[in-house]
Amino acid sequence: MISIKKQCAGGDAFNCGQSSHLTWKPDKIGIDFNSTRISFSTKREKSTDFNIPPTPERTESRRIMSKQLHATCILFLLRLVFFTGKTLGCAIPPPPVVCNGGGGSCSIFNNQGVWEDRSPCTAAKAVFPTTEQQLVAAVAEAVKKNQKINVIGPWAHSTTRLACVGDGGLIISTRDFASTPLVNAAAKTITVDPGVILRDLLDEAAKKGLAFPTSTSWDGVSAAGSVSTGAHGSGLVGKGSAINEYVVGLRIVVPAPASQGYAKVIQLTEADEDLKAARFSLGTLGAISQITFALQPMFKRSVSLSLENDSGLEDRLEGFLRSYEFANIYWYVSHGKALMGKIDRVSASVPGDGVNKASYQPTTVLGAEKSATKYNAFEDKNDADGLCDDSGTSMNNRIAKGSGFLNDGINFTGFPVVGFNHRMQATGGCQDYHQKRENQTSCTPTKITDKNQSICSWDRRVDSRIKFDLEIRIPLSRARDAMLDIKKIKALNPKALCALEGSGIVMRTMKKSEAYLGPAEDVVTFETNYYRSPKAFTPTWNMDVFQEIEQMLINKHNGSLHWAKSGGHLFQGLASHKTVNLRKFLLVKKRFDPNGLFSNDWTDGLLGIGGKGVEVFKKGCALEKLCKCKEDIHCAPEKGYRCRRGRTHATCILFLLHLVFFTGKIHGCAIPPPTVDCNGGGGSCSIFNNQGVWEDRSPCTAAKAVFPTTEQQLVAAVAEAVKKNQKINVIGPWAHSTTRLACVGDGGLIISTRDFASTPLVNAAAKTITVDPGVILRDLLDEAAKNGLAFPTSTSWDGVSAAGSVSTGAHGSGLVGKGSAINEYVVGLRIVVPRACFSGLR
Repeated sequence: MISIKKQCAGGDAFNCGQSSHLTWKPDKIGIDFNSTRISFSTKREKSTDFNIPPTPERTESRRIMSKQLHATCILFLLRLVFFTGKTLGCAIPPPPVVCNGGGGSCSIFNNQGVWEDRSPCTAAKAVFPTTEQQLVAAVAEAVKKNQKINVIGPWAHSTTRLACVGDGGLIISTRDFASTPLVNAAAKTITVDPGVILRDLLDEAAKKGLAFPTSTSWDGVSAAGSVSTGAHGSGLVGKGSAINEYVVGLRIVVPAPASQGYAKVIQLTEADEDLKAARFSLGTLGAISQITFALQPMFKRSVSLSLENDSGLEDRLEGFLRSYEFANIYWYVSHGKALMGKIDRVSASVPGDGVNKASYQPTTVLGAEKSATKYNAFEDKNDADGLCDDSGTSMNNRIAKGSGFLNDGINFTGFPVVGFNHRMQATGGCQDYHQKRENQTSCTPTKITDKNQSICSWDRRVDSRIKFDLEIRIPLSRARDAMLDIKKIKALNPKALCALEGSGIVMRTMKKSEAYLGPAEDVVTFETNYYRSPKAFTPTWNMDVFQEIEQMLINKHNGSLHWAKSGGHLFQGLASHKTVNLRKFLLVKKRFDPNGLFSNDWTDGLLGIGGKGVEVFKKGCALEKLCKCKEDIHCAPEKGYRCRRGRTHATCILFLLHLVFFTGKIHGCAIPPPTVDCNGGGGSCSIFNNQGVWEDRSPCTAAKAVFPTTEQQLVAAVAEAVKKNQKINVIGPWAHSTTRLACVGDGGLIISTRDFASTPLVNAAAKTITVDPGVILRDLLDEAAKNGLAFPTSTSWDGVSAAGSVSTGAHGSGLVGKGSAINEYVVGLRIVVPRACFSGLR
């Protein structure tokens, strides 16, 4: 308990002209030494000293308390902290922005404390505005100095580096810019500050008998953050499930010339075309200062869950997802089961007082660390049985316990669970929970020492689980084939996908967007969470399987990604062809922020600005999703991880654990096996055909192997060999020749077309298809078919490569037209050959 004598020199909310005595029992005191600010989460024993009505809502809200407290009223508490040396509370969750004295030299954290590339996220300075006027002033000062600017919410849940402004930049936190939302009941709208969290938005609307129809699963996201990143729920009805689709008005602070004070406010409504850019901008247009959302009359949700066999689920999928307004699915692939969420809108008059407590509830430090220890053990021991047993138990418990849905707010008694929309659509609580005892001295900025302290499970000060979290969005029209491909991968190693079954593969829907950066068609998500090592560049068990699924969904099934979740190199090029209209977005961006002050290198790479990209090649880059490996060094060859083609999807290049020599166990195999196997550095190579036996049974070798991905690299490889007068041969991804066509000899160079296999290019008007040499027949046939065209002949096996089938006269059967030989259909060809000239060999 803390007793404070008020001695204030002004202010209004606390009647600071008076002198009186306050007695508080704080559940949390969060101190920001940079801005001389303390925020309280309290249960007030006396309320007569305040000009704030003592309603339960206000006494529970630490944001309102902190906003009403005048800075001069805080000095005593600051002195108390400094002179006693005690920390009076634990921020739960911890703040995302931590600075040295004066608000300078700042570190920026996300919820896990680990950004996608594991590198630090910093800023030169941080500001914490509480009003639009202060926000404009902060932006103007930065623009005047030509500083980079980014904005971050109260609790940063993005994995990607959207907020990483750089050492010289300004980070603006909306933590304190979160006054009470304003509901216009007649217009059915709600207007909020950027830092208002979703839970407060939902509850304020509900007080007026109105509902916000969609939400994220966690209710702790901020209004501006959810809009800027395209956050969503699930549903295809009306405007769909993306929060940004319900924006009907927005105020945004953007850079301005000196004549306009270096910053200005732009106000947008639905009548403004620019709203299509601003309602989903990744924070790259400016700093949002206010958002107005459309609301609907209050309704209830009815939730019924059933655990079903996934046999034929791919055929039932779209029909199911369109049958219920908020349907979702949790797919337990390894177990062959799916938890089907039959979630629909019902009248507010239907009986039921259900509540969603599905996840994000408080846990303890001890609980979070035990969970991490368990999954670390599964990983260290490669314990597939233990992991599958654990995920199976979790799956079955979800049905038995209602998956967190409570019929009366306390107990689960059976499905359906019916409750008001705002109590059923999102869940949370760990961010608002504080242990109710007086000893709150267990926290430091980097550690919580009290194992019984209540926290959010992801608290970065705890040795909790670190995970990859990918959400890949597949056009609903492609979902069936995508599921079939995942089942094919599962069939090769049925237990490998148990690692994705913490909650299953989460399948939610989003409607075709009106926002320029939104999805261009109706999509279904395939969201996976799986183990990530606490140590950088450390291989993860079965990660080759997960990478193949990810690359297959992106490359083969036209997938895109959630911009704020994991993805790494998979983001490369997505914005240009997986959004509604990137060109129009960039035109608006050029007008709003002509000097790119609200962009960073990552967002520039994502949007393709200035020729930048997001893929980074360096040693071990594939282990952290920074790159799609092109050579073994991108993996961990010293630990048995090498770069190999995918098992089922030929354009997947992934890393694969071969032989772990200290255990003698094989933890993964390329299927089919590679045709070229070399010692370190690509030298001293053995070449194999499909049977592993050449016609004369003698070995087939090469001095060196190269794996070009482009014609330019192929020319360079040939030129180098010609210069050395080396023999040269070429081999496809999977060699099916029995004769010694590819046997170049001990001193020669073998060129593999394994990685030279970009997506075929169809010219529908000319009725032609142009392919790289390593493209396999299956991909050629499928790409042609997508454009309503056919390749009339083929070999019986669809895994032969284009160049290999042409070079060897491979064929099907037939005498009509050009016949059955694949080479007869070649109408154009580019070939790299030796050539002498005065400037050297080329």
